[in-house]
Amino acid sequence: MTDRVAVLDKALDVLEALAERPSQNVAELSQAAGVTKATAYRILATLETRGCVVTYGRVRRYSIGQAFQLYSRAAREADRLVPLAQPHMRELAQFGETVNLGALANQKLLYLEVIESSQSLRAISEVGSFDTLHATALGKAILSRMPADERDAILAEAELVPLTDRTVTAVAALRQQIERACTDGYAIDDEENEIGMRCVAAPIVNADGWPVAALSVSGPSSRMTASAIDSIIAGTISTARRISEELLRI
Repeated sequence: MTDRVAVLDKALDVLEALAERPSQNVAELSQAAGVTKATAYRILATLETRGCVVTYGRVRRYSIGQAFQLYSRAAREADRLVPLAQPHMRELAQFGETVNLGALANQKLLYLEVIESSQSLRAISEVGSFDTLHATALGKAILSRMPADERDAILAEAELVPLTDRTVTAVAALRQQIERACTDGYAIDDEENEIGMRCVAAPIVNADGWPVAALSVSGPSSRMTASAIDSIIAGTISTARRISEELLRI
């Protein structure tokens, strides 16, 4: 895109690096965000004056500032998707497994809402945390409903890091999984993100067919067996479809 503001892109890269790992110094943040130390220092100095980052101690180590509580509260109040999805997620949680709602954010998966299973052995995700697109059912479900050119642009830049020995790291093989998810209406993570865990996800789309999010059910492979997963798949698809339909009415 030709109308992007380069310095704003860099500032957001710094903030995202800091959100993933708090209490970093300038050198660490410049490396994590892929900017020079001088650029990182200027960005951090500006953000500090606005309360967006804070430093503690004689050695200046930065963390996210209190000002972002205002932005976070405003985002929660303005967002329609999460409160709309929550009752449907609680219904889907009757399968006894963890239910997740995730969206695309800076070519990563952002968890918007999580309803954890009450069972001692369960899948665990944290609201506000990021995950990969290529190794999660949520990520593949979102990619499956994106226009091919935009999806290919994301895949071209993605680091297909192996998280387990089952993670798909070849673009061609991943594209096949995504195309199958588009045909089937759901995606699966079969121990690709974490050994011993399976996940099923279906996309949530807006009036234009754009995948604004995805909904998933995740749990131990010992419970999400071949005999049990068909009903979970059907429930996830139908629930994601109902959320999509309700989005059209608000």
